[in-house]
Amino acid sequence: MASGIDDEVTLRANREGFLKYQLRPRRLVDVSKVDMSTEILGVKYDSPIIIAPSGGHKAYHPDGEPAVARAAKTGDHLQILSTNASTSIKDVIAARGKPIWYQLYATNKFEVAKHHVESAEQQGAIAVAVTVDSSGGRNQETLFRLQKSDAQLRGLP
Repeated sequence: MASGIDDEVTLRANREGFLKYQLRPRRLVDVSKVDMSTEILGVKYDSPIIIAPSGGHKAYHPDGEPAVARAAKTGDHLQILSTNASTSIKDVIAARGKPIWYQLYATNKFEVAKHHVESAEQQGAIAVAVTVDSSGGRNQETLFRLQKSDAQLRGLP
């Protein structure tokens, strides 16, 4: 899955940004005890890699978000579960074997946000990542173009 907003501008910007970084091979260096662990909000992870929130995982794997959670578990990566996930937080945590974060789309209705945050907390999420770009509108050209031909994007079985 690779797409961006506004004619894929964000996707291109991300790719160009990553081109600024290169892996530098090092030889004759002891790498038998590499430690890539990091601590985020008081929780230690073996890896600094974070599985960012995205919806529609079942479009890519029949197990959906639990399959991603099992992959995150393998590398001890933090997983942030999308508001648009097709699987409950508690089920993803069960597959992950550790608490996850929950993504909350900002809304102008406090009651809705409160409900989502309280539900996430009750199910075991340990943090909330707030996404603010959807409330002002975003131009998802790729989504709109593909919806016409993809039954799953149109919400059909």
